[in-house]
Amino acid sequence: TEVRANAAEALASLADRGMVDTALFAEELCWLLGQHHVMAQRIEQTFRDAASISPLAGWRIMQVLEGILPVVGEVYRGGALVQLLVQLAGEYGVEIPEVLRPKMKGSTVLAKNLRALEKLQPHPTELAEQARDQAQELLDQHRCAQP
Repeated sequence: TEVRANAAEALASLADRGMVDTALFAEELCWLLGQHHVMAQRIEQTFRDAASISPLAGWRIMQVLEGILPVVGEVYRGGALVQLLVQLAGEYGVEIPEVLRPKMKGSTVLAKNLRALEKLQPHPTELAEQARDQAQELLDQHRCAQP
């Protein structure tokens, strides 16, 4: 929907400006998910859209997803958030978070995706390099702006 697209664009814009505190955002989302004030599937769709807007936004979304892992197992359709994290981890060439390793057993789609991702070794990707460059540019701008 248009509202979700606007939310994704706003989130990506904030991430690109270095204005997203991923730990605090994850903490708030954990509470909202736990209280059933937001739906995991809508968050997943918005995060997927935001991550596609810029490399740095995708990196920040991945960090937020790692922060909400403790509650996704208790949330209806929380698996969609884990699957997005797995996808982003593959795109950015990073290992799957240690907390996901126990979920690799079984025959679920998630377990199969995790096992496939585990076979990939951490490696540099163009997307990760672009995110790093964007973050470095933000740091450089911040340093120049300080007296």
